[in-house]
Amino acid sequence: MSWEMYSSNTTFQAASCKTIIANLRELASAEDKHAKTYQKIQEALQAISYMYNWHSAMLQNASETAAIKRRFASSLVSNVVLPLQDHVHNYRNQTRQVFYEMRSSYEVLATRERYIKACKAAEAAIRARNTAMDKLNDLELQPKKATPSSQLPPLALLEAKKNVQGLDGLNQRIKATLDESVAAKEVYIQSDMTCRSDRSRHQNLIAEMLLKLETMEIQREEHLQNQVMFRVASMYQDMVTCVASSSKVLFDMSDPIFQVIILFAF
Repeated sequence: MSWEMYSSNTTFQAASCKTIIANLRELASAEDKHAKTYQKIQEALQAISYMYNWHSAMLQNASETAAIKRRFASSLVSNVVLPLQDHVHNYRNQTRQVFYEMRSSYEVLATRERYIKACKAAEAAIRARNTAMDKLNDLELQPKKATPSSQLPPLALLEAKKNVQGLDGLNQRIKATLDESVAAKEVYIQSDMTCRSDRSRHQNLIAEMLLKLETMEIQREEHLQNQVMFRVASMYQDMVTCVASSSKVLFDMSDPIFQVIILFAF
């Protein structure tokens, strides 16, 4: 074998060894990557059970959250909305009753005052009629005073007697009219006293009804604060606490799953 051939074979074998070494290195690197990938796959396979449990817990959490919201809505309707509607209904009825009593009292007072005005008008009419009768009586008596009764002829005496009788009747009517005026005055006085009493009673009733309205308003504000706002805040806090507790359980279960996913990704 010549030296050239030996040198050529040696060079070729050296190149072949380098190629083999490079291939072995690539194979080792591929095997290492394969081992790491296999390890990640094994870890991912182990995480499947966790993911299944996490998915079940997520569904259960969604169901529990929906149930909590339904309970909150039902409790809100039964403990807040319906009692509030009843309270508002009663408040309106009580308010209507108060204003009805105030209006009824005012109508009684107004009717009494109209009656007093009618009594005053009747009294004024009676007085005017009495004044007219007094003037008529004076006019009839003046001719009789001007002519002495001794100078009258017999017929005139009869007429004078007749006039005297007519005057007596007129006086009786005037007296009856005066009696009616006195009676009307007494009725007026009694009605005025009654009206004053009704007015005082009406004022007391108005003050009492205003105090009642103020008390009702205070009760309404207390009901809104204690039975509505406080209950809504308490129920909302309970709902938030339940949802947060359920979510915390879900998040605690998701931590190892996320760690496995991150490891598998990188």
